[in-house]
Amino acid sequence: MESRVLLRTAAEEDLPHIARLDREVFGDAAYPFFVLRQLFDAGFTLVVVDDSEGICAYALALASEGRGWVLALAVGPGQRGTGLGRELMRETLCHLRSLRVREVLLTVELANASAIRLYRALGFTERGGATGHVRDYFGPGEDRLLMSLTL
Repeated sequence: MESRVLLRTAAEEDLPHIARLDREVFGDAAYPFFVLRQLFDAGFTLVVVDDSEGICAYALALASEGRGWVLALAVGPGQRGTGLGRELMRETLCHLRSLRVREVLLTVELANASAIRLYRALGFTERGGATGHVRDYFGPGEDRLLMSLTL
């Protein structure tokens, strides 16, 4: 039997499932449920991948005054390497474009080679110098790679 995968805008009833996935993927760095709830209520872009077993991936983004930020991209361990992350990012970028975003920014952990490859394949480049490396972005010792894409 073929499984059905649906990319769609998140609904309120998806929030507990997104919070579960976020904890599964990001551990201690996951958004608390109340933050996800407030971001949802504030109108942030929240796109989910819903397969036959439930929410298996999500992306969270913000659009403001022509600039967008991808704040999170989470793909469950059982779905990695299947192309869902790429589809999810394309859908998220399409949504941001519809909101008249001209530039999209994101940060990624320096050690996350697969995410960096994905973002580069989608056209993102390092920002802020040749390396895009921003020291202490999330606090002491929390360096990130800053990337941008012009839409």
